Amino acid sequence: MLKKLKYFFEIYRINLINIISLFFAVIAFVSLYFVIFVNASSNDECLWVDTKINKDSVIVVIDKVKIKGVAYQAGIRNGDILKSINGKNFPHAIGAQLILNEVLGGNFAEYKIQRADSLFFTQVKIKKLINPNQIASSLMAIFFFLVGFLVLTAKPKGKIQQYFYLSGMLLVITQSFNLSLPNLIAKEIGYLQTLHMSLVFISVFFLPILLVLLFSNFPIPFKFASKKYFKTSLIISALILFILISIPELGNLFNRSRTFISVLFFMIGQSNILFMIAIIISIFLLIINYIRNKDKIERKPIFIILIFSFITIAAVLYVNFVAPVIGDIIFNTPEYYAPILLIVLLPISIGYSILKYQLMDVSIVIRNTIIYGAATISLAIIYLLTVYGIGQSVGAIFGADYQNIVSALVFILFALILQSTKDKFQTLITKRFYPEEFAYQTLLVKLSKEVTSLTSFDLRRVIHSIESTFVEDLKIKKFGMLLRNKNDKLDLVSMKNIYFHQSEFDLGASLLNYFNEQTLTNKKLVIEQSDFSKVLPDIEEQLIENEIFSIVPLMVKQKLIGMFLLGLKHSGSVFSEKDLELLNAVAHQTAIAIENARLYEAESEKLIFEKELEVARKIQQNLLPNKLPQINGVDIYGRMIPAKQVGGDYFDVIKIDESKYFCVVGDVSGKGISASLYMTKLQTLLRMYVLTNQNPKEILSEINSKLFESMERHWFVTLSLCYFDFATGELHFCRAGHMPLIIVEEGASQKLKPAGIGLGLENKGLFRNVLEIKKIKLKSGQLIFLYSDGIVEEQNYKNDFYGDENLENILLANKEKSSEEIFSVLNEDLENFRKGSEQRDDITAVVIKIL
Repeated sequence: MLKKLKYFFEIYRINLINIISLFFAVIAFVSLYFVIFVNASSNDECLWVDTKINKDSVIVVIDKVKIKGVAYQAGIRNGDILKSINGKNFPHAIGAQLILNEVLGGNFAEYKIQRADSLFFTQVKIKKLINPNQIASSLMAIFFFLVGFLVLTAKPKGKIQQYFYLSGMLLVITQSFNLSLPNLIAKEIGYLQTLHMSLVFISVFFLPILLVLLFSNFPIPFKFASKKYFKTSLIISALILFILISIPELGNLFNRSRTFISVLFFMIGQSNILFMIAIIISIFLLIINYIRNKDKIERKPIFIILIFSFITIAAVLYVNFVAPVIGDIIFNTPEYYAPILLIVLLPISIGYSILKYQLMDVSIVIRNTIIYGAATISLAIIYLLTVYGIGQSVGAIFGADYQNIVSALVFILFALILQSTKDKFQTLITKRFYPEEFAYQTLLVKLSKEVTSLTSFDLRRVIHSIESTFVEDLKIKKFGMLLRNKNDKLDLVSMKNIYFHQSEFDLGASLLNYFNEQTLTNKKLVIEQSDFSKVLPDIEEQLIENEIFSIVPLMVKQKLIGMFLLGLKHSGSVFSEKDLELLNAVAHQTAIAIENARLYEAESEKLIFEKELEVARKIQQNLLPNKLPQINGVDIYGRMIPAKQVGGDYFDVIKIDESKYFCVVGDVSGKGISASLYMTKLQTLLRMYVLTNQNPKEILSEINSKLFESMERHWFVTLSLCYFDFATGELHFCRAGHMPLIIVEEGASQKLKPAGIGLGLENKGLFRNVLEIKKIKLKSGQLIFLYSDGIVEEQNYKNDFYGDENLENILLANKEKSSEEIFSVLNEDLENFRKGSEQRDDITAVVIKIL
């Protein structure tokens, strides 16, 4: 359910914003209407004061009568007691005000006045007083909400934009207080008024928090504003402060000495303290932003906002502390309180700064609105005039019957050219009035075309071209590029003025889920700084420290292959929505170019590898004996069946004299040319040492010493070496980490496994100490089998291994056959075991039968 709601909101985000904004705009203007027309107080230019004469009785005493005011001209003086208005009595001053509010401005009201012991009636001309404080607050809310709406429309998912909009929204809700004011004054309080005032109270409480959050990020974010604890600590601090200043009134609520609505009314008033603290903090943050920013152009909008912030503070201080001293109460000298209207200039100055200096992309929204509107209206007028003119002309020539047909044809023609004409008009206006932005977007379009034309399939060239354009042409201060590697991680392949603790990053589930969601909702695939915490939590701090504000993914067929990391533009602003649209196009073309380059590299590597394999096969085949020596009383057969990828198997039978022979089976780790070269070296060393030494242990020790000096550390050779002395009837066997020697005789098999480690792994001292030599007597009927691991480690489609047991069973079952036939049966059994699966490794064996 939540996913469906989220999907719905993503699809209709703009429409929902427009509907909500219209609703709040209506509330804002209705509140202003209430301030001017409904809540305007009837004024007689004096002050009414409730005065207790005993425990249960209150009289309304008149004070501060304005000299030559309407009450003064009616004969009313300080100290008089107001008894009734137009014949209506009242219990207190508020009741009297409600009666007086029924009198229209300019009309007269009849007052019953008591002075000392005498009573008299007098006619007082009534004025209407519109409270300048309420007008100023309502207008401020309207303008702030308008600015919030504009910035949110420019970038609906922007964090700062959302703060602006929510601040404006809460200001409107707080000023909707005026809608319930008549009911509150009349003490006609129902559930609706209670609910409304509770909503106002919540808004008044959260508004200061939002303002601090806003100016912590605007116009240039502070690093602490991105910390996870910042919002929480701000809310807790505001709550603690609010509780401290409201404890006495909360006590009255628990004691039931005050009603809930009166306590709520009081706490709304107390929240103004939080509001003033938030304003001071916000101005302080603006000052710091101004001081730390050394760029004169970037300082200008901050300076303008600061000036009008100080004017706002001055207006508030003047109205609260200066006006009552140099003037009188607001009823007598409302003109002295009029400067409070200056607070309206604060949201206007913010809006002006945003538009003038193209902050937060709002200028683009307004520009597009004007351009599209002007283009549409202009073309519509041209269309109507053209249709009308052609219709009249054709009618005059062919008659009125053809006018409708011609009009329809002209309509179709203009419908076809309307879009292109409008686009050209927009381009013309952009170039004329926004030259910097036009140049920037032109560069992005150029980059997109350049990337598309990169057909050399050189990945390094693609990366260099992208970096060069972003850093040198677009003059982006911070830039980075990540590419997905074969291990499904992201490599940092390009960076400018940024530093990360690592060069490889994990592809988190949150990142992939985010792009999947954005793809489903057809949204622009961009990660803004406000999304770092939920999309890239592991590197959020590093991204913010590096002043990365936007991340544009590189996608191919909905698969993420990399990302652009982008800082601010040269002007110091973040990328606009139009910029991001172009960047998405650039990213798409870049992703295709990268994939093409990678495919080309992979194909090139494949061709090179295949050539290497062919060379390696030839080397390997040349190293193997073309023909084995004929030995009296011995049936010997050896063969190596190579896998598709050349391995490092090797075998040989070396004749010393008529009665002495060496038989060897080895396996060089790795594949390709390198394995073949090591095999060549091994054969050279082996043939050299066996001519001077008939001790397998000594021979292997010498070979190991030579290989250890020249072989790379991740390479090694396993080898089985047999020395046959038919004159003495002995077999000497050494094994350097290779497969055991299998001997079959008298219906049983045994494995000869002397200790030993691979050649090239350790120095000669350790190698020699570990290496063992085994000696056995040669007997008629023996079957001696030397082999490589490719036999027992062969796998079928189930990934089962052929194993030692199958091998020994084949040898036992076929021991009476010739050596060649035994190998053939074994190979056939291996093929049946694979059942069509590809051969994994070289299959090598030497079969020796003592006759």
